Amino acid sequence: MEGSATQGLQLNDCDADSRKSSIVSRIYVTGYDTSLSGNDFVISMTERFGSCGELIHIYIPGYDRGRKLNRFALIYLRGEGAEEKALKLSGSDSSRGHKLVVESYPFDAKDHEPELATMRDEDNKQHIVIFVDGYDTKRPLEYVKRMLLQELSKFGRVLHITLLEDAGGLSLSRYAYVDIDGGIGTIERMLQQRGCYVEGLEDMKLSSVDRPERDDDDGFCNMPPLSSLACSSPMLLQEVQPSSACLHPGEERA
Repeated sequence: MEGSATQGLQLNDCDADSRKSSIVSRIYVTGYDTSLSGNDFVISMTERFGSCGELIHIYIPGYDRGRKLNRFALIYLRGEGAEEKALKLSGSDSSRGHKLVVESYPFDAKDHEPELATMRDEDNKQHIVIFVDGYDTKRPLEYVKRMLLQELSKFGRVLHITLLEDAGGLSLSRYAYVDIDGGIGTIERMLQQRGCYVEGLEDMKLSSVDRPERDDDDGFCNMPPLSSLACSSPMLLQEVQPSSACLHPGEERA
């Protein structure tokens, strides 16, 4: 009995550690140089916040290439303690005499929604390019593609998925490259996903979002290691009716 109890505690501890490592924090940032290009800004913020946790996305509301940056941005970090580390950067030098102001902005917070609302509406009409990982790379290629399409279609209309096999066909690439409609709304729905119960996709998660293109770049894809292949020859997939295997905020598993 004692051994069973100890094992149960160990499993619970592991589950707790897993939940902590999957926590996603949303951070509100101002005080940066708005004259930077979108690409340079994301690189700059990645250098500053990348050590705080797994940096998933830097959202610049209302962004368009060639347009001056908005005065605030939202940064999405995954990992235990990531938010606390990010908040410690408030007051640090940014560039050209600017000082960063960093605030916690939970997904259910509404403080900044009035200024975000009009830009969100427009941004949600855009398609985005993301990396997804956490699926079982030993599963058959067609099965994983089909299940990814099925589950990701819950968050937005999937336009393309690129998923590769290694040279020997023994395993899949770690990341799937996905082109999906819905902008920041799609991203935030994915980040609040509470778990997936499709076999082989139990640990599926949004890993990163493509950053803005460089001002001198005619392409739209900036994410290694699949970017060059995926941008040149994405695989067009048909839409699939979503199932109920993945849980979202407010839902409970039957």
